[in-house]
Amino acid sequence: MGDAYDNALMESVIGLFKTECIGSTVFHAGPYKTLADVEYAVAGWVDWYNHRRLHGSLGMVPPVEFEQAQRPCFSRRSSATPTASTAEQLAGAQGVAELDQADQYIPGLTMQPTWPTLRAHLLALAANTGQHPLRHLLTAASGRNLRTAGDMAAVLDWRLPALTPTNPGPLPLGR
Repeated sequence: MGDAYDNALMESVIGLFKTECIGSTVFHAGPYKTLADVEYAVAGWVDWYNHRRLHGSLGMVPPVEFEQAQRPCFSRRSSATPTASTAEQLAGAQGVAELDQADQYIPGLTMQPTWPTLRAHLLALAANTGQHPLRHLLTAASGRNLRTAGDMAAVLDWRLPALTPTNPGPLPLGR
């Protein structure tokens, strides 16, 4: 049996999505011409919604920052989820530089719309596991063919293991 509040929340988010992403040109230029145009706009909106949108009821911080502050044990190496700069420090300048040359292994990868998201995920995995970020990338790339993918970085990011907390802390606040 469903909960009426679950449906209301989804309808609210879908309404925001339609207004902010599909009904405006904030996340794309001009009309959508291809499926790739829609995918690019959706990826931009989701990234903004989770990582840059200031949320009034969360103290004017983005949802991801708020969640990280509420659940401080996402990483085995530190007491918090590695931020991009922390993950880069743990990977080292050479590891980051080598990752940024990923086009040598997968041509055109760093030009894909979701490359920044994939890059951050690879660095966070490297911080979590102590393994080079390219090792994670090449393992993900060894799966099925990427040539038909609209966004290779999105496919590779999906293939990577999720970052799971070793101690997720308390459950989220109730309704």
